Amino acid sequence: RVRRNRPVEYRTGQNPKRYRNADRFADILTLDINRLPSTGEAVHLYCLKQHTLTEETSTLRPEHEYVLIQGVQARAAINRGRELINALNVGGVNTGPRLNSWGVEQLQLYKDLLKHHTLVDNYESLPKD
Repeated sequence: RVRRNRPVEYRTGQNPKRYRNADRFADILTLDINRLPSTGEAVHLYCLKQHTLTEETSTLRPEHEYVLIQGVQARAAINRGRELINALNVGGVNTGPRLNSWGVEQLQLYKDLLKHHTLVDNYESLPKD
């Protein structure tokens, strides 16, 4: 199930890739370009969709699973560290801040990994030509 559209790659095969804004209504895709594409010209439409990730099955590629798990563990560590900052715990007085700090480091690693899997960071005003 498609969640929302990302920009389209139009003219395909360009280096670097050229992205364009597009609108989708039902089964009609409208490109925000200045000229009419010729019949049979390829357009790559990138979409965000829901994925399944359980112990038994996954709809993600293995490298994407790794990135997702990296982000989840970073957020969990930051949240747990914040909970422990003002709590009495067996790990010592710095357990909360250390866990929070580790989580922040892991979150930065996650963001760096995510950059390699992102199509376009800001596609609000892509070129029309």
